This record gives sequence, C-alpha cells and structure tokens, in this order.
Amino acid sequence: MTLATLVSRIFDPILVSLAVLIVAFAKSGLPGPQMVQLFLAVAMVAIFIPGFLFFLAVQRKSVDGWDLQNRAGRIKPFFVELLFLLSAYILIVLYGNTFLQSVWLLIIAIWTGFLVMTLFWKISGHTTTATLASLLFLRWFGLSW
Repeated sequence: MTLATLVSRIFDPILVSLAVLIVAFAKSGLPGPQMVQLFLAVAMVAIFIPGFLFFLAVQRKSVDGWDLQNRAGRIKPFFVELLFLLSAYILIVLYGNTFLQSVWLLIIAIWTGFLVMTLFWKISGHTTTATLASLLFLRWFGLSW
C-alpha cells in the first residue's frame, strides 16, 4: 500500500464524516441516552441506509463502482444522499437541539454545493470532507488543541 493510498483511506469521507458526527453529538449537550439514541437514528438515516443502497447499486452495476469515477454517474447517488441528509435533519429538529441543527444545516449546505459543482466539474469528496471537518474542529476547539 502506497502512502497516498493510506492517506486516502484514513481521510475517507465516510470515516471523516463519522468522526465529525461523533464529536458534534458529544458537544451537543444532550443527555447520554438521548444523545446515543439520536446519533444512532441520524447515522442510520444519513449513512447506513444510503450506504446499503449504494452497496446494492454497485452490486447491480447501476453505478460505475465505489469511487464514482464518472462525474455524470455521481449526480443521482449524490442527490439521493441529499434527500437522506434532509430526512436526518427532520429527526434532529424533532429533538430541538439548536447546536446539532446548525451543524447539520452546514453539512446540508456543503453537500448541496458539492452536488451543484458536480453537475459541471468533478471535484474531490476527500478534500471537501476534510476541509469541513478541519473548520468545524477549529471552530469547536480553537487553535490550541
């Protein structure tokens, strides 16, 4: 395994997104059981169900592979994920946690921008996700962490 492959795997958008979610939920101020319950519900709706659907699409060859190398082939899966992100936002709103609502709106905004840019150019999901995570961690913990 080359260094580039290793870095790519470490900064995989799914892993980075999970790390951001875990930290965001830990900082949400929700009591432990509610935090875990909401985290599992949001992870199920925003990550695991779409991930399973994507797995099925790869198996059925509805998409060109795990990496979605074809820009035009990215649009439908990205749009489907946006719908799941919006569904997860509804769950967060039902819990009434404004911190998580603001974080989730930022995630939806970034994803929407990523989707719109993908209509015209092929851009890096790794870079987008790592940038979002870096900015959120800097906002939450400052430069001294």
